[in-house]
Amino acid sequence: MILQILVLMISTHFGMSYSYFADWSVLARDRTPSCVNIPKNLSLCHKIGYTRMRLPNLLEHDTMQEVSHQAKSWLPLLSIHCHPDTKLFLCSLFAPVCLERTIYPCRSLCLAVKRGCEKTMKSYGFPWPSMLDCQKFPLDNDMCIAAMNGNGSANGKENHSELHKQEYKEIVRDIVVDEEKETKDPFMESIPCSSQTCNQEASFNNIINNFCKADFVMKIKFKKVKHRLLTGRKVKNVYKTWRGTPGELRKLRKPKLKLRPEDSCCSVWVKARRKRQNYLLMGSKVGEELVPSLILPWTKDRVLKRARRAFKQIDCSSYSKSNPNNAYESKS
Repeated sequence: MILQILVLMISTHFGMSYSYFADWSVLARDRTPSCVNIPKNLSLCHKIGYTRMRLPNLLEHDTMQEVSHQAKSWLPLLSIHCHPDTKLFLCSLFAPVCLERTIYPCRSLCLAVKRGCEKTMKSYGFPWPSMLDCQKFPLDNDMCIAAMNGNGSANGKENHSELHKQEYKEIVRDIVVDEEKETKDPFMESIPCSSQTCNQEASFNNIINNFCKADFVMKIKFKKVKHRLLTGRKVKNVYKTWRGTPGELRKLRKPKLKLRPEDSCCSVWVKARRKRQNYLLMGSKVGEELVPSLILPWTKDRVLKRARRAFKQIDCSSYSKSNPNNAYESKS
């Protein structure tokens, strides 16, 4: 669907608009912008309805490499379908349309997306970022990009048509990134997940202490990640299991893991990393559910190699007695 930019143009306010943006230090630029093609690896803005954008963009990104890298951080927000204009709003900042005059998103567009997405973001442990403070954007009586879908439903709940859901599914499915070259996620660094489960110290003592407390330990890749449900691909390396029946242990082949409510931000933390990332995962069996207690990106460093060797030999009863003040307990 070709995206139509709804612009409110009232000539009597043009002068006010120019002075407004002249004082807007966060987005103001001395450098003359240029027009460039929107690259295929800018997955956030696939099929946005135009092919060329201004650079620097409205978030002060000077190069396409920086734009693409920073934009990846926001793909999870599209995938949760919190508001049908999320893509329109984000792309107006990351990939502003290339016109003679800069077109900013209207404040009403920002507020509509914020109303639709802020509650969901908070449930994952992330506040609405200050860089998207809606008070920074112009009122609708200026020249700006307006919302295409109004302000959502009257009761404030999500108001997504099947067309928008399908469009966003296509965008997420068609993500074009070089997964092997991805680096640490800038959005996750600026707003870290506070959950201890996916924010563990990668020290030998901490890994072994978690190993001894866990009911199961494995190397895993995730196939599907939802709010509190992590679905693993077929597991080939299991380092520890509880004493269960064959039927119970079969759950570890393609495990479905349930995060505790306080660990829900771990799902976004996982989504922000490359899809083929391996993890060291430990957890407990709570009733019929498998509950993670440690999710650590798999690396080839010496500490993790040493810990893996220790998995085969460690006597957890003697280890707990000889290490009463280990890393994990000191953090608790």
